Parts: sequence; structure tokens; C-alpha cells
Amino acid sequence: HLGRSPYTMGGYGCAVTSLAALLVHAGNFTDSDFDPGVFCRLMGQYDGFGSSGDIIWWKVSKIAPGFSFKETYYFEKAASNEEKFAKIKSLYKEGYYLIIDVKDSGHWVAIDRIENDTIYSIDPGGNRNPDVFKQYDPKGTTCIKIFKSTDITKEPPAVIYNFHTGRYVTTTRLNVRKSATSASEKLGELEKGTQVNVIQVEGCWGK
Repeated sequence: HLGRSPYTMGGYGCAVTSLAALLVHAGNFTDSDFDPGVFCRLMGQYDGFGSSGDIIWWKVSKIAPGFSFKETYYFEKAASNEEKFAKIKSLYKEGYYLIIDVKDSGHWVAIDRIENDTIYSIDPGGNRNPDVFKQYDPKGTTCIKIFKSTDITKEPPAVIYNFHTGRYVTTTRLNVRKSATSASEKLGELEKGTQVNVIQVEGCWGK
């Protein structure tokens, strides 16, 4: 869940996932001990979500002190595609880390890089065209979330988990992995509604 809201990462986690990707992209953390799920839980611990699951962007510095939210830049309604591209490119060239909305704030992607006048994204939506303005109509881009990384954080804060052993029923499809990490080999899946007996807990993973 996004904080204490009824909304979850599965349905509404694109902004959180994009920001988690930028933290790894900027070198603050590595994907061996940090992923969007860990980031979501940490943001929850630091009250990084509003009551509707909206992300409080500046709270990222509570988790990575060297990574800070600078501002939101809003495009004029009449801004052309060329003007949007130029602004994004200018900020990127200045060394900022960027997240943009691509569906009138209905979906968010992180900017990976700009090469040969093409903006490549890290898209939480899955295996899509990384050329952001070929995948999405630039008209849907209304703002830019701007971040700056000034130093590298050694490791993320500890995540507090409160899970217990016992019997559960899965509320969504879950991956079964060889070990308790999202980087380990996927062995299979549990369908929604599967009854499971959790005999051991390691962080947010159940055996």
C-alpha cells in the first residue's frame, strides 16, 4: 500500500517506482539491497504519502539525504512538443534527475538518458518503447519533477516489517522465488486466492 491509503503499488505505484529507479540510477543505492517495494515501505515509515496515496516528493531526502527534490516545473498549456523536449533536455544537461508525467499525471516515467535528440525513459509500465515521445503523446506531459543528487548514500535505512507466520490467502498473483530477494530465480507463481501456510518470515518474504 502507498502509506495508509487503500491504493497499492500494483495499481498506482508508477511515481514511486520511477523515483526508486532514479535513486539507483544516480548511484545512491544499488539494486542488490533496494527496489521499489523497499522504497515504498520506507516512504511509508517517513510519512511520504498523503491520505490518497499521493507521493510527498521532498520526503525522498529522508531516505537518501544526498538526493533532494528541487521543484515541479509546469508547462504552459500552449507549449509545443519542441518546447517540452527542449526544456527536458536542458534540465538533463544541467545534471538534474527528472520524472515526467505522460498521461496528464495519470502515469509517470523517469528519464534515463538523452541521446541523438531522443529522450529515453525508465517506464514502470513494463516492456514499452523507451523512446518516451514515441510511446506517449507529448501533449500528455504537463510537468517535470526535478531532483538533484549531491552525494552518494551508503545504504538505505532499515525497513521495519511486522509480518508473522500463519495461514494466509493471497490477494493478488505472487511470484515464488528461490530465495528471499526479488533478484533471485523465479520458480513459479501463486494465483490470487491461494491458501498458504507461512512457516518462516524474512523481512517482507514468507516461506
